[in-house]
Amino acid sequence: MRSPSPQKKAPTPAPSQQQGPVIHIKNLDHLKQVIAANKGVVVDFWGSFCRPCVVFKPVFEQCAKDNTNKNVVFAMVNTQDAGDCAGHYQIRSIPAFKFIHNGEVSDEFVGASKDMFQRAVDKLSVATGGKAAAPPSPPKRADSPMKTQSGGYAGLSMQEQL
Repeated sequence: MRSPSPQKKAPTPAPSQQQGPVIHIKNLDHLKQVIAANKGVVVDFWGSFCRPCVVFKPVFEQCAKDNTNKNVVFAMVNTQDAGDCAGHYQIRSIPAFKFIHNGEVSDEFVGASKDMFQRAVDKLSVATGGKAAAPPSPPKRADSPMKTQSGGYAGLSMQEQL
């Protein structure tokens, strides 16, 4: 009696470039595929040598993690590794953010501004059928801060003083 012929295994798909809620773009073709497959894409052009980029990375990743709109995805482009993407989108300074709706850049800005970033994410989310995030509540303090001789406020970080 003949033994059954072994079934061919399906090809193993290429490993995903997505790590958690963020897609790590490897080249321009990959970015174009992500854009074509999604109504909204938030793209962070960054570099590991860029201090503001590194400091903003957790903010970007947390926003991606908190995202409830399935029509919007978050992608990061390391400009050192994917220079073709930076060239295509004419990135001159980083961090740079592009907000892409239905394949077209609908908003963009340069710099690590949490407020500008959140406003642009909310705008893209609404445009793709989602809701804007609730604004963060101000920190609660038991007592009011006191102004110091240096002009700052005791008990507040530099971020809170701004």
